[in-house]
Amino acid sequence: MDSVEHPPLPHLLCPIFRYFSLSLNMSVKDDGSVIIKSPFYISNTERKNFLPYVNVDHPLYPLYWCNNKESGNESSCGVCKSKTVGTTYYFCCKCKVSFHKECVESPPLIKSVHHPKHHLKLFTSGNISCSYCDESGGDSRLVLNYYCSICKFGLDPVCAESPSFLRYHKRHEHILHHFTRKADLICDVCGILDRKSLIFVCLQCEYIVHKNCIYLPFVIRISRHNHRLSFTYSLPKILSCGVCRQEVDNNYGNYSCMKDCTYVVHSKCATRRDVWDGKELEEEPEEEYENLNSFEVIGSGLIKHSSHSHHMKYEEKTADIMYHDKRQCEACGLPLYGGCVYKCMKSKCDFVLHEACANLPRVKQHMAHPFPLSLQICV
Repeated sequence: MDSVEHPPLPHLLCPIFRYFSLSLNMSVKDDGSVIIKSPFYISNTERKNFLPYVNVDHPLYPLYWCNNKESGNESSCGVCKSKTVGTTYYFCCKCKVSFHKECVESPPLIKSVHHPKHHLKLFTSGNISCSYCDESGGDSRLVLNYYCSICKFGLDPVCAESPSFLRYHKRHEHILHHFTRKADLICDVCGILDRKSLIFVCLQCEYIVHKNCIYLPFVIRISRHNHRLSFTYSLPKILSCGVCRQEVDNNYGNYSCMKDCTYVVHSKCATRRDVWDGKELEEEPEEEYENLNSFEVIGSGLIKHSSHSHHMKYEEKTADIMYHDKRQCEACGLPLYGGCVYKCMKSKCDFVLHEACANLPRVKQHMAHPFPLSLQICV
């Protein structure tokens, strides 16, 4: 039997080459963004007659990974800011950059399930944010995004191809579907009416949740409270938020103390960047910051402090050193005006600490900062 000769497949273009080399098929807007009108491939005729050097200069090779969560920086894409890890990438040997399959094979015009009302045009602009994952290109001009200028709605190529439903049983037992219509719906997780956020709904039980609220943590620790907080939908009584001091509606989600405290915080207040350190603590062992002492007890009234090389002795009175040589606490720099201190036992060493300063923990949580503060020793 004679073999059948199939025509060779179209040649895929490197997205960076597509942007810089096909300027005749682009439209530049006033804000500097560029509308890409060219296809993501070149036919055999075009490759021979128009761009014969593409094969040599910017060859693309497919990459396949079985477990992209362990692929590190290799899973980043050179032309989009999406943090979504895909299953197939292309690698350009000329640019030394990998690209999402969706970013390489991005047609100039699409219809997405996340925005069925209008077509989306392909742009290169760092000013467009993805309405699905909320990532933006920042200062970079070469960032691919699909955009609807009528609705001011943007999607990166990866999110544009994502399904219209989500399964996350830790948040809700049923499938959640993207509700594409603009509507005044209150999120059951945060209790806020936000018209800018994407909304997902449950068709079985009328559950409503913002896209960015679906993956909120279940156990956290914030700077405003000493204990861990857990996410809940119920409260025993009406309480005020420990961050904004406004009333917490017990019909919606919130965070409450896991101990015996009557401390509660709005979902959005608890996950603010200036309040929460961004860590999910569910199934993580609890850390007691306040119990990390800065010294080792050697004997009765004797300690070995981490800030000094000699042993120090506890003294209840400081009458003999109160005004002598204007001595100051080595930790805070304040004078020794009465009170108890720890003095170095070496006769020629003047190192001295207030009792309160000597007892400062090595690590402490403070309400003014979301991350634990470590005690620094300056030599």
